[in-house]
Amino acid sequence: MPTVLARGPWVLIAAAVLWLITGGLAYRAARRCDFDSHRNWMMRNYALTSLAVTARVLVPLLLPVQLPFRGADPGSMGELATSLIPIGQTLGWVVNLVVVETVIRRRRGLLKAP
Repeated sequence: MPTVLARGPWVLIAAAVLWLITGGLAYRAARRCDFDSHRNWMMRNYALTSLAVTARVLVPLLLPVQLPFRGADPGSMGELATSLIPIGQTLGWVVNLVVVETVIRRRRGLLKAP
């Protein structure tokens, strides 16, 4: 059963608000001619944009993980997949942002190295 935070449209609303914020910050950085910050904010924005793609990959991957706990009844597979969609959406933008932040921080470390 999905957690309270993963139910309903809240995950998508949060992602949409973050998308608007990251887009606005990217625009502001570009207007200041701070193109390094602009690149970083656009990478975060793209990570939020590709939430749906990552969720579509994660839900089928989560399905076999649930089988030992719920059983392998072929009739309930569609219901199980549907119940995993909010979890996949949550993990979609979290995974994307973790990957992007890792890339940004590694790039910063490489630029600061002598």
